[in-house]
Amino acid sequence: MSKTIDFLNSLDHRELAYFYKYKSKSYTKPTQEVIENYLFQKRGMNIEYLERLLTEKKKKDDTHSCPRCGSSKLRRDRVEVLNNSSSKGSQIAGLDQYSSGRVIYDSNVICNVCGFWISDVNDQGPRQKSSILERIFDFFIRL
Repeated sequence: MSKTIDFLNSLDHRELAYFYKYKSKSYTKPTQEVIENYLFQKRGMNIEYLERLLTEKKKKDDTHSCPRCGSSKLRRDRVEVLNNSSSKGSQIAGLDQYSSGRVIYDSNVICNVCGFWISDVNDQGPRQKSSILERIFDFFIRL
């Protein structure tokens, strides 16, 4: 659990709010309890404060930051570009892989704080809610 605490110590209050909202539920129950104890007991935060942080405008001074939470704590995963019609580099990868046998690599860029996929070269990350109906449905589910 010390890695979890070390990671939480590296986050500011805004990042903790986004982490709690978007990523904390993806951890196991014991780790979720550690996260909640850290936020609510050690840092002295409460739900109202976290919600207020989420509604404040985020700074957009860095081009290498997450568009959702504004954090610059990004993870780059080197992945093989697949030859499928939906991937961004599929035409180049397809030509290169089949003509020369070379494998093409690129990076997926994922926010470590909120889990937002900034760059997904093979379109394999979690799907974003694209339609208004999906967003409305999700809003009512959370109530």
